[in-house]
Amino acid sequence: MSKSYGTMNRWAPLLTVIALFGCAAEPPGGEPAPAPEVEQEAQTLETPFTAEQIRDEWTPGLTIVFRFVFPDRQEFQRWTVVEADDDRAVIQYLPLDDQGQPIGPAEHAPSRWAELRDHARFPAADARRERGSRETPLGAFEGWLYEVRDPETQTLSRYFFADELPGAPVWMETLSGETVKLTLSQIARQRLPAPPAADPETAPGSA
Repeated sequence: MSKSYGTMNRWAPLLTVIALFGCAAEPPGGEPAPAPEVEQEAQTLETPFTAEQIRDEWTPGLTIVFRFVFPDRQEFQRWTVVEADDDRAVIQYLPLDDQGQPIGPAEHAPSRWAELRDHARFPAADARRERGSRETPLGAFEGWLYEVRDPETQTLSRYFFADELPGAPVWMETLSGETVKLTLSQIARQRLPAPPAADPETAPGSA
């Protein structure tokens, strides 16, 4: 991706996907501005969604549960949009056990809509995309499949973005050679009428 995903040391399973979509910190003052959008687009594949499509979908109350499968374990996390306006969203991240119960404190991070869009902007030299369909825990969807090679780590990552669900991929996997190092799936998705209470005991589970 252009600007490569930022990394925030939250929970190990999220380093790939939070960096991909949800936890791009706003740049501190004084840093150079990103390259002009036209220049970025000339060097990257088209993104699966526009910033406006993500903004319209990621309204307060949107709640998604992710499952992360590693060779030796699986882990879960719930994302909830707790604030949103025309410029940005604030997303809450909460780790869960396999019964959907909180197992750690929630954390929050703000991201601008354009940043969320651009985290799915892959370098054209190392990536390709094609139309496809996929059966997921949320159902069968049509969308875009991206394959991205990382020349530094020698890994191949595949991301499936469903047309009906703007934002984070509904499925992804990362391979090192023939070994699958990580598989991610959205396993539950709902829109609450209002942001959840601050008490993590009130958090919805994975069902």
